[in-house]
Amino acid sequence: MRAYYTSFFLALGLIGFMAMMAPAISEHEADLSGEAEEEGFGLDPGSRKYYEYLRLRKPDGSIPAYMSKAVAEFASRLPVHSNERDLNWQNRGPFNKGGRTRAFAIDKTNENNLIAGSVTGGMWRSADAGASWVKTTTPGQLHSSSCVVQDTRPGHEQTWYQGTGEEFYGVVSGTSFTSLFSGDGIFKSTDGGQSWNILPSTSSNTPQNIQQSGSYDFIWNMVIDHTNLIEDVVYAAVYNGIIRSNDGGATWQQVLGFWSSESQFADIMITPAGVLYATFSANSVNGGGVWRSTDGITWTKISPVISGLRRIVMTYNPQNENEVFFLGEVFQNSTYPIGHMLYKYTYISGDGTQAGGGWEDRSSNLPNDSCSLFIGVNFEFGIYRSQNSYDICIAHHPQQPVLFIGGINIDRSFSEFALYDHEWIGGYRCNTQNPFNYSYPNHHSDQHFFVFKPSDPSVMYNVNDGGIYRTDNCLADSVSWVPLNHGYISTQFYAVAMEQGYATSDWVMGGMQDNGSWLTTSSDPLQNWKEVHADDGAFCAIPEGRNFIVASSQQGKMLKKLVADDGTLLGTERFDPSNGPTYLFINPFLLDPLNHRDVFMAGNKSIWYYPNVDEIEVTNNYGSKRDSGWIQISASNIPVTAGSISCLDKSKTDNTIIYYGTTAGRVYRLDDCYGTTPVRSNLTDPNWVVNGYISCVTANDLNVAEVMCSFSNYGRKSIFHSVDSGATWVDVSGNLEEFADGSGNGPAVYWVEIYPSNPQVYFAATSAGLYSTNLLNGENTIWQMEGANSIGNVVVDMVVVRPFDGKIAVGTHGNGVYTGSLPAVEAAAVNEISKATENKNPWPNPFHSYVQIPISVADRTNVRLDIYDMVGNLVYSKKINSNTTPSSAVNWSPSADLAEGTYLYTITSDTQKSSGRLIYKR
Repeated sequence: MRAYYTSFFLALGLIGFMAMMAPAISEHEADLSGEAEEEGFGLDPGSRKYYEYLRLRKPDGSIPAYMSKAVAEFASRLPVHSNERDLNWQNRGPFNKGGRTRAFAIDKTNENNLIAGSVTGGMWRSADAGASWVKTTTPGQLHSSSCVVQDTRPGHEQTWYQGTGEEFYGVVSGTSFTSLFSGDGIFKSTDGGQSWNILPSTSSNTPQNIQQSGSYDFIWNMVIDHTNLIEDVVYAAVYNGIIRSNDGGATWQQVLGFWSSESQFADIMITPAGVLYATFSANSVNGGGVWRSTDGITWTKISPVISGLRRIVMTYNPQNENEVFFLGEVFQNSTYPIGHMLYKYTYISGDGTQAGGGWEDRSSNLPNDSCSLFIGVNFEFGIYRSQNSYDICIAHHPQQPVLFIGGINIDRSFSEFALYDHEWIGGYRCNTQNPFNYSYPNHHSDQHFFVFKPSDPSVMYNVNDGGIYRTDNCLADSVSWVPLNHGYISTQFYAVAMEQGYATSDWVMGGMQDNGSWLTTSSDPLQNWKEVHADDGAFCAIPEGRNFIVASSQQGKMLKKLVADDGTLLGTERFDPSNGPTYLFINPFLLDPLNHRDVFMAGNKSIWYYPNVDEIEVTNNYGSKRDSGWIQISASNIPVTAGSISCLDKSKTDNTIIYYGTTAGRVYRLDDCYGTTPVRSNLTDPNWVVNGYISCVTANDLNVAEVMCSFSNYGRKSIFHSVDSGATWVDVSGNLEEFADGSGNGPAVYWVEIYPSNPQVYFAATSAGLYSTNLLNGENTIWQMEGANSIGNVVVDMVVVRPFDGKIAVGTHGNGVYTGSLPAVEAAAVNEISKATENKNPWPNPFHSYVQIPISVADRTNVRLDIYDMVGNLVYSKKINSNTTPSSAVNWSPSADLAEGTYLYTITSDTQKSSGRLIYKR
């Protein structure tokens, strides 16, 4: 996320606080009672952490620990669709945009071979210096890659080790707070990183346990002892300790740490001479700090006591490995005014303690400049920030006394920060002339690792939340960057959209974590996507005809966009209401499925409505909210105890009805939403467990009475189905639950969708892949995995369908977007009928017993009225007398067995045709 939106403020104390407080959080507290401007601490109502907490908490308010791994293990036993049910899944990219990356290394045997790992997208390999990438983890393996290391000893260079477990990333990956995106130990490759296998000795198989010593579910870093040519010695920094193997990972020994009061952060480093350094965050036993060892078994603490230490990273001076630099976050310690410390340590003699080692505090020379740019809130860009240890890294140039540090930005010092001489060379930039263009050119914020090219140390690689980047001259006066993300498909989508209605275009758009909203207009997966909005991308929409698009970002920011036919952004206009409500971090909105121009937005306790978005003038206003135009539909108001509106949907057959769900497990229907007296009905099943989060409510596009809803919470039943407009509900969670009552390790269900074919196809997007079924059979429903060899068990946040031409789009949280296809439902003949989205001439419309349709053609030769359903079936036809006048009309009374819904009509003559829509309600 962009800097101030990605503040990962979860110290151990906060995690403990949340674990203690969670059961006491009631559905009333799910209400958004105040506006938040960043990710923030704890129960900040508009924060991403609280958003995830609401989505995933169990009925008792707690968060299950390590659910990501437990869910993956459970999902591996679920059935998969056979090849006979191939929906032609194709990864659509973005081909040119990467996601959050922590693992990176250059192959010693061939510098063109690069190995990279995404925290939710798995391991990747490039054989052409980053020009293209191939994924090397399989769809069924863990995708939480955290670090990677090569055995560089002669004859061992094909051996690599990959660590898993992303301690920070409790996101829509299905985990939060004490239940983070955990890994399962260490994977090993013996073919140069082209394939990976789990080391059984590190697989804890303890998904029920919280962060614990010895589980190896979070691997912070790994090193190889390149000086030992006899044994295969590997070290790993895990949660609360350092482990050592002398047999290539077959067995392990705990050599440091594993104290009773656990250290959240740990790190390990080895120098060319084989000297080891380890760092730990503070705890009550030892205060955290730095340890040193010459044999990897006996360790000595060498650092002074610094209270409040959190994560510490380190690097040595390649010209003098006795000089080691330590960069760390310091929590609530007034000695370090910007919350971070930087020390230079020089080993002198002995065990390195007291007179045997010297410490120089260079913390006062860390960046502390003023550069406040308005990007939603005033935020100081020029201060060194690691966002509570989320993005913190350090590297020393191999040949020059130059130190590089990374936080949200990259800063460089030619004095190793002995002086206040830092230079800002990546991440954001201080662009006071154009404050909304605040990204450093061709680069991205939130830094995680640096690597220098061995044969040419002017070349430096950097990985961050935007993927992989390279500079060919890291010492240049003005550093320029080259993105290396072509084919490194690791982006994390919150939402995805296709062009609506009777369209056949290849336009697909999505909103991504930390990477904005991007758009493709081509079916070619190698075609570059184009950025249309920054920030954290959220819900988006493409109306039929594409005369504009709508993007949104964190906490309800709404923007109308004008784009060219090739997807190039032409203009922006922000239009969320200035007097509006508070919002969820990822706040849903809906573009009307019939007229494609009216926006309905979840506004905390009410639905807000903006008519005729197509008429908003685009003036390139990015920063200011809109003063007028929005209408709060007061009839939609939900009670205080119902939480906040979390999702909403309409059917194409009747756009006067809105179904919507809430963060406290309620479902409602609003009838006559365009009328003067809309009516709200509570559709909540009294048997549903309280404190549920309705992650999605979806109506059948061709049958407004059929509706599904999903609960994303763990420990409760997930999917319910209704065929009577929500009057009654049937549990259809089936085999997606481990146990009949919803408890166990079933995946979180983030989205459901109905494809109105015959038989119908029902989709469920989950934290362990995409599932579907053709037969809903109550609690006995059998869901099968879609795209087991393509999409796999990656987190899927959303699936959308377009019945007119059968297209399906799937947004994953780690591997970009996939598209597939089913047979078209709405017959091609319907496309021949005018796509008028509103016709005010038929009266009344909607109608009950009859409707009066004007004869709106001037040519009176062989005039005929034809009425079609939304599948293209002719339901009524009548020849009209040729002596009618232009002002006359024909009445139609539907048959008693005609279903409610939307119908299309045509008035045709020998030379003319007119058309429109009718909405029939009994």
